[in-house]
Amino acid sequence: LTIAGGASAATHTVFWDAEWTDNNFTGRSFSQAITSTITISSNPQITTTNSTTAAIQHGQNATLILDLNSTGNSELQNVNINFIPNTLLNSSIKLNSSSFSSLTAGSNNTFNVTIVMPKHTNPGNYTGILNISAASSLHKTLLLTVEVPLDDTWKLSPNFTKSFKQTGFAGLLGNITINNTGNIGQNYSISYSGDLFFFVWNQTLIDNTVFS
Repeated sequence: LTIAGGASAATHTVFWDAEWTDNNFTGRSFSQAITSTITISSNPQITTTNSTTAAIQHGQNATLILDLNSTGNSELQNVNINFIPNTLLNSSIKLNSSSFSSLTAGSNNTFNVTIVMPKHTNPGNYTGILNISAASSLHKTLLLTVEVPLDDTWKLSPNFTKSFKQTGFAGLLGNITINNTGNIGQNYSISYSGDLFFFVWNQTLIDNTVFS
């Protein structure tokens, strides 16, 4: 017997007819000569993708929309979604719906996963597991991978400075702030052009300034 996929849980009776021919070529038959009982068991099943990947810059967030399918022959009950951290931390994950009371057979639902990558997160791949379970069904796991690209940006403030010199008096030319806005360590060196360096006190401080 072949049972069609998605057939509902139930008990069925099969009636067998018998037909044969005797040695004298006489045809004979019995109607419902024997019966068989076929029981189709309840078999709820969860189906989802095995893995998903997202590229997210540090300091930004993204929301993934994931599908959850009920592919068995009976509804899924008490569906729960839990995040298991690895290099991707609990603090970076937010589930908009972490549970469903039921999901009818042959239907699907979606749930959103919002991922927040903190500012200055090192470039690389970060992983975690979404574990999906339901009553009377084998659990499923979904590998979540986040790719954080390299960012070597930096900012200088202010972009220019202007001052006035009084003969014979030393003074402060200005304050310049360098801000590392990327997600990798950086080395900076200070150099100059033009003839301003003739008026800078202790010129060696500029010539040898390299810092991280």
